[in-house]
Order: sequence, then C-alpha cells, then structure tokens
Amino acid sequence: MLFCNHFELFSQASSEGFQDGTFHLSFLYADGEGVECDPKKAFELVETLAETGYVPGMRILGEYYFDGYGTNENKEEGLSWWQKAVEFGDAFSIFKIGECHYLGSGVEADNETALDHFLRASDLGSGEANHYLGLMHYFGRGCEENDERAFSYFKQAVGQDVEASNFYLGLCYYWGNGVERDYFEAYECFELAKETNSNALFYLGECARNGTGCKRSYENAFEFYIQAADAGDARGQMAIGRAFFWGEGVEENDTEAVKWLELAADAEISYAEYLLGECYFRGLGVDE
Repeated sequence: MLFCNHFELFSQASSEGFQDGTFHLSFLYADGEGVECDPKKAFELVETLAETGYVPGMRILGEYYFDGYGTNENKEEGLSWWQKAVEFGDAFSIFKIGECHYLGSGVEADNETALDHFLRASDLGSGEANHYLGLMHYFGRGCEENDERAFSYFKQAVGQDVEASNFYLGLCYYWGNGVERDYFEAYECFELAKETNSNALFYLGECARNGTGCKRSYENAFEFYIQAADAGDARGQMAIGRAFFWGEGVEENDTEAVKWLELAADAEISYAEYLLGECYFRGLGVDE
C-alpha cells in the first residue's frame, strides 16, 4: 500500500511538471514498486529528464546506456551523458568516467586519466573514488606506490560505507602497510569483507591457523579455507591441501592433499607447487 501511494504521488507530481517526481517515478518502474516493472518506461522517463538538462537524469541515463537497461547497450552514449553531467560537477559521473578509464571499459585503459577523475570525485565526497585511489596507491597504478596514502583512502572509503575497502584495509593492518601492524583490526576488517571477497575468508583462516587476531584453531581455519575454496579462491585450495598434508584441523591424508594442491598449483600458487613437489619426491599420495 505504501508503494502504491508513492506511485500515485510521484505520478501526480510528474504530471504537474515536477522533475523530482518524474525522477522518483522512473525508479518505481525500474524496481517494480507499486507498478509492474518496466525498464523501457524507466528509461524513457530518465531520457526525457536528461534532455531537459536535469543532472540526476543525465547520470542515470548514462548508467542505463552503459548497462543496456531499458535500451540497447551503448557504452559510448553512456559515457557521453556522464561527460555532460560532469560539466555540472556531478561527483558520481566524474567517478564513473574514472572507473571506465581504470578498467578499460568503453574506453582505452588510462591510469592517469582515471587518477585525475578519482581525485576530483574524491574532493566532492565520493567514497567509491576513495576506494579506487586506495587501490592505485597500494599497487602503484598511475602514481607511485604509497602505503600510507592507500591506507588513508581505504579508511575514508570504509567510513563512507564502501564495503570493498574493508578487505584492503584489513590487508594494510595484517601486513603493516601504511599503518602499524594490528592483527585484531585486520581480523575485524576481514570479517566485514568475507561475504563479498573470498580472499578475506582465506585471511580469516590464516588468522585462526596462526592465532593472530583471534584464538588459534586449526578446525576453524579449515572451515574458512573450505569456504574460500568453494568461492573459487586458489589460496584457499592451497590451504586445504596444506591442512591435509600436515594434519591441521583434519586427519592427515596425502591423497586429499595432492588433490587440493594440484588445483592450487594450476593457479601458480607457489607454496602449493612446493608441497606438491614434496609429495612427488617422497611418494605421498602419488607414486614417488
């Protein structure tokens, strides 16, 4: 009933020429709230707004073209609408253009252009831009590696509810990159990141295995490694093989060790290659 009321109110506001009403009405059509989901109608409403110079409409129209929502995918057209919104200082559009240049999506990859746009969007309060600035400084893309700056950007992004930064903030605490090493803080960050990043599950396993940031438990570590491997994490596969090799949290089983180590070795995980070599050299789970 509430959504229905929203639909009626926004429809009335739209019919009376209120652009904000039309904008919110488009989202109801996009989400199917109070009305049947209609991507084409949502697109048409946003397109009308964008063509009148309504900046939020330009921003969303860029997304719709870029993703092919309610229309045929046209990344070039999507970028052109974001460029128009940039002229009005729209932080999201500035960020999206930076992201495109960072990923090489719809344009040639260009770290310098990406960095420039992320810096501009960051100044306008974009948490997503802060996340990418953290990545660029952490890995030295388009700028010199700078762990202190990377840590600062990741911390800002986490404070702006950018979930992707939790994992990288955890890495900074875990390895002492740009901040004093703190396994307890690292563990908390990995806990927050585990639902969206399988790498966080691997590191939670490492914390449990080594007793860093939490109580040592080989059994808990093994459970984290299983979850990481199920999500396709090669280091999780290595850790399972290592657990079977040494009998950590499970009974020692050379056959299972070889099975998991081979999976990780195929992904060029060096410690898996080493342990697999040990298995072949000593005839553990395979012929010598």
